[in-house]
Amino acid sequence: MKKDRIILEKIERLKNEVKYLKDSKIRFLNNIRTSTDIKKIVERSVYLCCEMVLDISDLLIVKSGYSKPLTYSEIIYKLGENKIIPKKFAYKFVYIAGLRNFLSHDYMII
Repeated sequence: MKKDRIILEKIERLKNEVKYLKDSKIRFLNNIRTSTDIKKIVERSVYLCCEMVLDISDLLIVKSGYSKPLTYSEIIYKLGENKIIPKKFAYKFVYIAGLRNFLSHDYMII
């Protein structure tokens, strides 16, 4: 099914991005306060991870036959409410939506 393939591709891309962040962690931490380039790289990479998690989550909800959520937070809550992920985890993980929004809209503050 097309949705399954898209979900798997997004998961693979997310895994690669997380690996990149992990592999570069020391370099990033050592230079993020002094290098605008590193700051921009980290910001973009973290934003991409947030965006991919939310895209995957949205696809899982729709694939499962539930109504499409209207907000990013609702996506995560619906995963928990419908037992796609543990509800307790969903209520902690919902902050990923806020992080995504912060990175997307509050770029003047960073």
